[in-house]
Amino acid sequence: MFFRTVSVCLVMMFAFLGFAEAQTLYWGDLVYRGVLKGDSNSNEFPVGLFEHSDGMFIIGGIALDVPGKQIYWADTTGKRILKGNIDGSGSPITIYDSSDGVLLPAGLKLDTVGGKVYWVDQLTDGWPGSLMRGDVNGDTPPVALFGGFDGLYEPVDLELDFENELVYWTDWWTKTLHVGNLDGSGSPITLFDSSDGVVSIGGIAIDVDDGKIYWTDTFYEAIIVGNIDGSGKLTILFDESDGLKDPLGIVPHRPSGRIFWTTLGSPSRVMVGNL
Repeated sequence: MFFRTVSVCLVMMFAFLGFAEAQTLYWGDLVYRGVLKGDSNSNEFPVGLFEHSDGMFIIGGIALDVPGKQIYWADTTGKRILKGNIDGSGSPITIYDSSDGVLLPAGLKLDTVGGKVYWVDQLTDGWPGSLMRGDVNGDTPPVALFGGFDGLYEPVDLELDFENELVYWTDWWTKTLHVGNLDGSGSPITLFDSSDGVVSIGGIAIDVDDGKIYWTDTFYEAIIVGNIDGSGKLTILFDESDGLKDPLGIVPHRPSGRIFWTTLGSPSRVMVGNL
């Protein structure tokens, strides 16, 4: 199963219907310049939720607030963090923009319980890059949790581990994968770098229960998995021989034993494989 599209980021929402599980995928599209969704169990054409006419440009990251029926995203070239209704109704709302220091936002994640939004910015004032935290409604100015001296030079994506109060992120420029405290305290730790074979790292996903961390590598054209504590050797799950070309967003789903990812190759796709 795949959707033919030009895709940047990817998230998933699950709805249980009897014994069946519907898996709805949401992603950003470079050509459409908007946010789309599609059913992972069908080949029906995806539905556009927000598009260029809504002021969308390049979507760098997407996150869902399912109970609140909201979808959040980073508009990379528009220098904004936005939210809208998860069904695409109404107009999107800008919660942070360049006046708040948003310059080149990329990956984005939510803490719906704490009412916080996290994102990585590849070009912030005074730093090569930074990991930022703000309120889901934009009520207070965003703060930088980590910056260039912490290994953020060109960060791409991030993941949150609420159970252990940790944040993980990838950095394309330094070819590294890091972990730090979710509150920004202490010094982050490098889990994997070029000595482990990391070359062109992109999207990231974690499975805390299974102790695994997944990411995409556009040099190897691969989906890679390692231990979440940085120990042991890396494993390539899929690569160019499986049809990968410039993989970016990634979402594993352990209950179904599947993993989804987006690619920028020709044709661009949202793809799925077995874990």
